[in-house]
Amino acid sequence: MTEKGILDQSRESEHGVVHMIAGRPVHLPKLDALDLASEPVVRFGAALDIINETHEAITKIKSDKVLSDFGKDQKLEPLREALIGRVASQIEEIDKFAEAVDRREAALLAVPKIEPQNAAEALVDRELRDWWKEQSSGVRMDLLQKMNEEPGHERLEIALLRSPYAQVDREVALAREAWNNAKRLENPAEAQAIAMWRNQNEWATRAFAHFPPITTILSELPRDRVLGVLLSHGKSNKTIQAFGFDSHTIERSKLLAKQRASSVGR
Repeated sequence: MTEKGILDQSRESEHGVVHMIAGRPVHLPKLDALDLASEPVVRFGAALDIINETHEAITKIKSDKVLSDFGKDQKLEPLREALIGRVASQIEEIDKFAEAVDRREAALLAVPKIEPQNAAEALVDRELRDWWKEQSSGVRMDLLQKMNEEPGHERLEIALLRSPYAQVDREVALAREAWNNAKRLENPAEAQAIAMWRNQNEWATRAFAHFPPITTILSELPRDRVLGVLLSHGKSNKTIQAFGFDSHTIERSKLLAKQRASSVGR
């Protein structure tokens, strides 16, 4: 990070921008100026600072000739656990950002729902789907193409997209594509914002993938301790999995923790 809190992109190579993470060079694609203030990039910078500052502190403690090995361990232990927890928190926030973008896009592309009391609307849906099935494949393909090229087919699209078999029907998938395109054209500002957030999140996903292994190595904690720290901080399964733990190991560890807590309380 720079003094102003903006990610430093001054070091470049043929492989991209060079970022130093705990003394290790990592190459990432260069970001546009507009992206530097985005939440994923700011959180990357925050996690980067956490790791590098902890790396510097650990190095300083280890090189202190006055401290005994016991004294060094006493100072290093809280740093190691805090490192895991703080980096995991930034990873978790990136996951939340991606989920928020998913919700915005789902709202943009949402198909109107039928109210439970509106039987007439459901009947129209069924009649339109029955009519659709009666058409030849050529007529249906021609209509699907027109859905992408011209307005006026929205009611038919809605009926098809509200079909119980919408998820497995290839023709309905094409109708969904036409619907999505139309909704993006209706609200281009929101569509462009979502596309921008998606790109920022893709960059962050690639960038953040470097943090768990480097953080684990820097902490010098055994794997079971790393898992214990993550669980004690209440991190989500997805965040814990980013550190290389599978769902079976996570659930088993949670169960053992509950059993230990139960036995202590007796």
